[in-house]
Amino acid sequence: MKKITNLSDLTSSENFGEIAVSLYGAAASQLKRYADLYEAHCENFKNNGGGWFFSSPGRIEVVGNHTDHNHGKVLAAAINVDTLAFVSPTDDDVVTVCSEGYDKFVCRLEDINPLKQEQGTSIALVKGVARYFKDNGLEVGGFSATVTSSVPAGAGVSSSASFEVLIAEIFNELYNDGKISGMKKALAAQFAANMFFG
Repeated sequence: MKKITNLSDLTSSENFGEIAVSLYGAAASQLKRYADLYEAHCENFKNNGGGWFFSSPGRIEVVGNHTDHNHGKVLAAAINVDTLAFVSPTDDDVVTVCSEGYDKFVCRLEDINPLKQEQGTSIALVKGVARYFKDNGLEVGGFSATVTSSVPAGAGVSSSASFEVLIAEIFNELYNDGKISGMKKALAAQFAANMFFG
């Protein structure tokens, strides 16, 4: 992972265009999107220490619909819309998220039990993923994130799953040396959805 400490780290990157084309099919519009997100993060958190970009795709179900409705039989595919975050680690156990179009929220990782009044919220998803990690001997820790998403909510392309996997990957990279498998991250997301999000 390449740490971004100023906007020129992004705009001068030789690999950005290649990566953007592989993820989205085009690079030019994505460079502006990434730059805008970085600038929003600096404004939201007065950040001078830099951080990293994380992306988690939406997905479609080519065959079947939701594994819990089809006895585990579904064929899914990632698509070129994503939940994108710029993230800075913190030295506390607090996750703070500013997401475009939503209210800022704070999740304290010392108290990650499900609460009925949080069902259906992003904070429930963060707590659920964190709880799965802790219950399975994995590390979690604080971070500040500014998030934007091109995954339409409620359109059947899994905006909530995209957010859950994004949180799992942030914990994976920042606190677990990137060693957690895709399957384990998917199980963390499923746990968060079923036990916390409702």
